[in-house]
Amino acid sequence: MTNSSITGWGKCLPPTVLTNHDLEGLVDTNDDWITSRP
Repeated sequence: MTNSSITGWGKCLPPTVLTNHDLEGLVDTNDDWITSRP
C-alpha cells in the first residue's frame, strides 16, 4: 500500500436528536434514572 492516500472524509448525523425528555415519553422512565449510574 505504498501508493495509498486519503481522498476524503465525512460524517453523518441523525436528522433529529433524542433527548432524555423524549425518552421519558417512549419508555417508563425519567431523567433521574437515565442520568444515574449504579
